[in-house]
Amino acid sequence: MNKTVLFKNSSGIATGKTSQTVLLLLVIFAYVILIRMPQFLSNNLLPDQDECVIGMMANHFLKGQHFPVFFYGQHYGFSTIEVLLVASGIKLFGLTALAIKLPMLLLYLLAITFLFLWIKNNLGLLMAFLITLVFCAEPTWLLWAMKARGGYLSALLIGFYLLYSWQKNTSKKYYYLCNAFLMGLLYHFHSLWFLAFAPLFFYYQKQLGIKKLLYATAVVGATMLVFYMLAQNSTALWYKPTTQFHLPVDAGTWYKNFMLFLSGHFYFGYAYNLKYGTLVAIKLLFALHLIIIAISLYLLFKKKLFSEVLLWLFIVLMLFFLPLFAFKGVFHFRYWLPFSVAFIALTVVVIKEINWPQLKYVFSIVVIVIAFFGYRAGNDIAKMDIYSDYFLKQKNEKEQQLLNLIADLKTADKKYFLCNDIALMWLLNYYGDDKVLTRWRISKDRHNSQVQEINNYYLKNKKIDLLGAKFSFKEWLPDTANLKVEWIGDDYYLIENIDAVMLDKHGYSFGD
Repeated sequence: MNKTVLFKNSSGIATGKTSQTVLLLLVIFAYVILIRMPQFLSNNLLPDQDECVIGMMANHFLKGQHFPVFFYGQHYGFSTIEVLLVASGIKLFGLTALAIKLPMLLLYLLAITFLFLWIKNNLGLLMAFLITLVFCAEPTWLLWAMKARGGYLSALLIGFYLLYSWQKNTSKKYYYLCNAFLMGLLYHFHSLWFLAFAPLFFYYQKQLGIKKLLYATAVVGATMLVFYMLAQNSTALWYKPTTQFHLPVDAGTWYKNFMLFLSGHFYFGYAYNLKYGTLVAIKLLFALHLIIIAISLYLLFKKKLFSEVLLWLFIVLMLFFLPLFAFKGVFHFRYWLPFSVAFIALTVVVIKEINWPQLKYVFSIVVIVIAFFGYRAGNDIAKMDIYSDYFLKQKNEKEQQLLNLIADLKTADKKYFLCNDIALMWLLNYYGDDKVLTRWRISKDRHNSQVQEINNYYLKNKKIDLLGAKFSFKEWLPDTANLKVEWIGDDYYLIENIDAVMLDKHGYSFGD
């Protein structure tokens, strides 16, 4: 690594290196924003269901109703960081998609800053720039870098920070205990990320000595236990969702599922067709995965290099085969997200062991190509419309269409509704600002106090209105002769004063 200092300030600080670091980070930030501009300019930029929950949590926090700790309805998914950031977004942008997306992108930018600094400490500025750019070009992060989903981006930030911090001399004072506290929190951000980083916790802190390592381990355990008890005692908000997605893990579908993960073209458990730009990007990335793993195996078996390479390769393979160990076969595409972190770290430690002067030139070409098709993938993913069933008119801004619908519902001087479409329900609950409250078929849901408020209204009045999008109206067609149906524009129907018999027929419950 070239350690020449360009110039120093009066305090003797190497400002040349600092300015280069800042400049390269700004270039990376500009690329991160550029490849997401198609999403920001798309009519498809709306929060998904879980993001709406985070938005509601942030809005409720601003109203002084509840201090956010865990994702509504769960005893996992530590959400405080994301909720506080989204709350700031709501203050700036109101109840909008940008209020959720932009703060999460800032969280992502902070995370990759620590990734950059960690690589810089290992390989120098140029390779830090190139490898960080590869990570930023991965299509799967095109969406997830802006998703508030109860801990994923917080886990990314803490994970990269710990990698950077563990390389520093943190045995003095109590820094190592602060890192141990963050390691305990990592479990509550997402247990799979904790699983990936647990071996690293011991490996990178072995220089502390057995006594301090035991102290640090005790802090990790205590942090996990305290927040676990806090989560289990949050009974007022507790509801365990039953919906699960089962990804097949047989050899015939494994490759297809993994490539879909790399593409980012998935929504909960559902996959979308891949387009040209994304297909090229993920094939290049998959080839890079194979090359790095092959070099890792060469270093292990030919050079007998049993150190960081072995550790990171073990973690990569463990995460890659994670679907085999999934509880009851339940596995989501997004559970592979920590894999991309482990792989980029494996890339770093492999390159650190390779003594090939021309590597930086070859790798530069590879990165430029991947970065270009990462940009093309940004165009592709902006066209992925998860709400196509609920917004039938493409000529209008979907967010404005939602606001118009909410305004029409408020004009009817009613607050409580059932909703025939679960995704539309969460959108209305976020954008409705608690002035329009909706619930789905089940009598308990993530934010139970809201559901019970609707239930109490129904039990008092014995009737309630039901809202739905046009595509689901066919379910009610056989009963329209006995129902009062009002259309809001051409896209939404409102069925007024539905009684208990009809609600029971269509699966709406109000019991425990």
